[in-house]
Amino acid sequence: MYPLRNIIRGLICLCLLFGFTQAADASTVKFTVDSPSYWVDKVEYQMDAAPYIKDGRTYIPIRYVGNVCGIKDENITYDASTQTATFINEAGTEISLQLGVNKIFINGISSGTDAAPELLAGRIYVPVRYAVLAFQKKLYWDEETRSIIIDIGEYLTKAVEHLQNSSFSTALELCDNFLSISPNDSGAHLVKGISLFQLGKMPEAIASFDKSIQMDPKNDLAYLSRAEARWGVFMNDKQNAALTDAETKERLGDVLADVDKSVEVSSEPMMLYCRRAGLHNYMGNYNAAIADCNQAIELDPDYRLAYYRLATAYYFKSGEQAFTSELDKILNKFPDDEWASSCKDILKNKKKFVFDLTDW
Repeated sequence: MYPLRNIIRGLICLCLLFGFTQAADASTVKFTVDSPSYWVDKVEYQMDAAPYIKDGRTYIPIRYVGNVCGIKDENITYDASTQTATFINEAGTEISLQLGVNKIFINGISSGTDAAPELLAGRIYVPVRYAVLAFQKKLYWDEETRSIIIDIGEYLTKAVEHLQNSSFSTALELCDNFLSISPNDSGAHLVKGISLFQLGKMPEAIASFDKSIQMDPKNDLAYLSRAEARWGVFMNDKQNAALTDAETKERLGDVLADVDKSVEVSSEPMMLYCRRAGLHNYMGNYNAAIADCNQAIELDPDYRLAYYRLATAYYFKSGEQAFTSELDKILNKFPDDEWASSCKDILKNKKKFVFDLTDW
């Protein structure tokens, strides 16, 4: 299996991009009075009914309250004979409320409430505060927007932490739990894809990256991740099957197209130029690699990897003399550079260079 080299090593960048590392950025759900829309973080969803206020309490349709607390539809039931609505979460906690009754039952133990569920226009509404608190979620009232804000937890923050600790199955489970609440979240599909890739499930990973891109066509990390996954499939097939020249060209074209798109949509493409330069070196597109390295260096004159890949491109394009010239430039700028010094020693001893162009 080929690891997502710079994707995994650069997860801190991913975390910062989506705000996963900050506890204050735990995912939230926003329901607004009289609006059929609700938001999970920055993603909008539609309901078939709207919240309302009665006697100072906010009422929300039962299904949506349960769903945002992580409860699947099959675990939200209504017994018409007793007019009782019941939620059961994955931990087995059972919450029951009865129409018109000012009580809430938590695992069979009742406590009083100052509001009761209601049936309105064929929909069961519950006083949201009691149902949410029963599942140990925090909620807030925003007077300015007349909205209930529910803190549903740090699914993606924790998923990224588990990725960094190589707990890929746990990361995947957290992503799936969050996607059951917010199926259109691009960041969640991205982290799920990385989890699947690390578990060796590359076709499924590519499908998750596809969804991430579909939800956010400007998600540069999703394009780069899909390129890595496609590269992994290509390298695996190359080792285990005889690919024709046409097949090789097509596969590499798909990888390059994803990296191209990543560069195109990124607001900070410096690292991506360098990644693409490495891929161009592998494909033998040395002029394109040189151009990309120069772009990266223009954005960050101290980015050493761009200098290394630039020197490599000149080695394959023009030979040892051009390579030596680039090494001298590196050592002039970075006198203590070990890579350039090592290359100079190899040239001096007339040993053969071995470049790993697959690690782009």
